[in-house]
Amino acid sequence: MAFQPIIDLRDSRIDSHEALVRGPQGEGAGVILARPNAVYEPRACIRRTLDAAARTGFPLDRLTFELTEDERIADVGHMLSIITEYRRHGFGIALDDFGTGYSGLARLAALRPDCVKLDRALVKDCDTDRIRLAIVASMVGLASAIGVKLVAEGVERIGEVEALRGAGVRFMQGFYFARPLFEDLVPEAEIRWPVPVPS
Repeated sequence: MAFQPIIDLRDSRIDSHEALVRGPQGEGAGVILARPNAVYEPRACIRRTLDAAARTGFPLDRLTFELTEDERIADVGHMLSIITEYRRHGFGIALDDFGTGYSGLARLAALRPDCVKLDRALVKDCDTDRIRLAIVASMVGLASAIGVKLVAEGVERIGEVEALRGAGVRFMQGFYFARPLFEDLVPEAEIRWPVPVPS
């Protein structure tokens, strides 16, 4: 497992870390999702997560499960019942890779996540692509209107950081700040911080 920080640019601090799960052969989440997991065996996943949190003293309200926007959900009702069960235990829900699928806004309305993570496809070159930046700015307004946390993923350049900050994005994640660190959290001293905006 590797950990990558999510940065709170307004407060210049690490907001949280995303745990990037890899399978035994190093495969990504797409392969892991084909196995019994949080969607196919939610009770078992919840039980294991609750047990691990109890053993370590980790607060449940700091745990968020991610669904990718491009995951095929054949039975939305079933998915909503799983999300309800996760929330009943205090877990957050994030919609990951937002902007890569065809049903993004419909899925956002149906699943009502606590967090939306903008995909790198929307973030890449947003400092030089006015259409991408306009989409990001409209997502900032939408997220604010519906009370959802917005995270820009895949931030790799200072130009992107500045454009996103100018559009009102508070939370960012990507190689610009820190690469994922295996088996441990990235220390705050190892984060590359952009120059603060003068008040």
